Amino acid sequence: MKHRLDLRLAAIIISITAGILIVFTVINIVTNHYHIAMFQQQSSVHDGMAELNYHLEQAQMQSIILTCLLSIAIASVIGIYVAKRISAPLVQMKRAAEMMTRGNWDIRVTTKGYDEIAGLGSSLNELAVQLQKQEYDPRYRT
Repeated sequence: MKHRLDLRLAAIIISITAGILIVFTVINIVTNHYHIAMFQQQSSVHDGMAELNYHLEQAQMQSIILTCLLSIAIASVIGIYVAKRISAPLVQMKRAAEMMTRGNWDIRVTTKGYDEIAGLGSSLNELAVQLQKQEYDPRYRT
């Protein structure tokens, strides 16, 4: 089975986000139910008001659950996008390194920015240059 960094990163991002959203959704549902039940106990509720309170609570619960589900869907899309953006340069560098192992010293990776991933790409490019020099320089031949 091929291990895909982007899928693992997406799963981690989505799982964390979904977990947080589910916890807050449950807390919101429980506290809303508690406060509506407390309101009903403390007020002089007659039959029409009890039914209205029930419908209000149901509407709130549906709204909370729908918000949670939509938030998880949006978090999933954003998580997949971010994971692909993070892993794309690493995948490109892996392919370049594989090409270098086959003797292709002309391969270079595109680097953007000044972060650790760009630094790794620059180091890989420099490695290719040095290996290319060694291949063509008679001093390094045995």
